Amino acid sequence: MMDKQAIRFSIAAVLGILWLAFGLNMTAQAAVKINQEDPGQMVQQISEQIITQLDKKREVMQNNPDEVIKFAEDYLLPYVAQDKMARFVMGVHWRTATDAQRQAFIDAFTKNLIRSYSGNFLKLNVISATVDQVREPQPRRAEITSTIKLKDGQAVQVVYRAFQEKDQKVWQLYDFTFNNISTLVSFRNVYGVMIDQQGIDAVIQNLQKNESTVLEKSGN
Repeated sequence: MMDKQAIRFSIAAVLGILWLAFGLNMTAQAAVKINQEDPGQMVQQISEQIITQLDKKREVMQNNPDEVIKFAEDYLLPYVAQDKMARFVMGVHWRTATDAQRQAFIDAFTKNLIRSYSGNFLKLNVISATVDQVREPQPRRAEITSTIKLKDGQAVQVVYRAFQEKDQKVWQLYDFTFNNISTLVSFRNVYGVMIDQQGIDAVIQNLQKNESTVLEKSGN
């Protein structure tokens, strides 16, 4: 399982790129429309826009963290399959949950992630992010490998996972892998045990009131 430092860094790096790309760039006058019809182009376009926007907006975002949350909620979430992520994290508990519990978990889990990592990604200094490979292991499923280079010399390879909606034919992101570890699997291992021990409602309440994710606190 990922150690605490690796989890924090990987989530901050990936969410940072996504939040800024979708949030800041979608509001910019010269924003480029994200192409959701091609998974590789979708990730590459995000990457190309983030480099110039991060330095321009960093101070504003640092002084007003609520803006990060607002941008993420307004511009990131339409491109992320929140229900698919939540369903995977809940595992077998999804089948027994009511519709109200499912929606509550989706909302609480998503907002908790945003709160937890909004500060970490602002510290990142990304100089480039390039899509290296796109493969489709099965129909309507894609794995997009990208290399993120930081100013301190580190190079991080991330594999995004996306699926194509059957009706609208657009691609959405639902997972990413860092150091061969799926972030969703890591969260599922933690929250699955918590739901076993505490029940769905208690876990939802904990997500709603806590400012940091259980995964980040546990160091798993």
